[in-house]
Amino acid sequence: LKTGKSNPVLSDQEKAERQKFEDLPVKEVIPAPDGFRFLYVVDKDKSTSLWSVLSDGTKRKTIYLTKSNLQHLAWFPDGQKIIFEEETPLWKFGFFLKSRIIRVLDANLETVDNLIPPQIRHWSPAISPNGVKVAFVGDQGLWYPTFNIGVWVAVLR
Repeated sequence: LKTGKSNPVLSDQEKAERQKFEDLPVKEVIPAPDGFRFLYVVDKDKSTSLWSVLSDGTKRKTIYLTKSNLQHLAWFPDGQKIIFEEETPLWKFGFFLKSRIIRVLDANLETVDNLIPPQIRHWSPAISPNGVKVAFVGDQGLWYPTFNIGVWVAVLR
């Protein structure tokens, strides 16, 4: 549809940002509960990255980069942190196993913390509506493997 108006002139930086954004193979987009920004997951060149963008399309930036598979991503209710499961192959006792770790990413500071020590396999995080508790599945003891799979709850505050 032609309107008779010319396209706006973009600066070199705007062109680079638009090109960078348009060429990304976006796997998933998750809006923050407050509507302030979006989180999107990009799989490219054997890496997975988490990006943040404001709801008006500005301030796009990478906030986390890994060679692992990321899944079960969710915003905390306040829209400030993101919880996700990171899965990497692990060589243990002559077998390749999947190492799963639940991480909490501060979307503002771009810092990452483990929910619990990585020696304990844990996965499938679910945040309580008030953001104070996280339920997850765990199956392994701290120093030796166990076969008791159960649901655990971590209190964050």
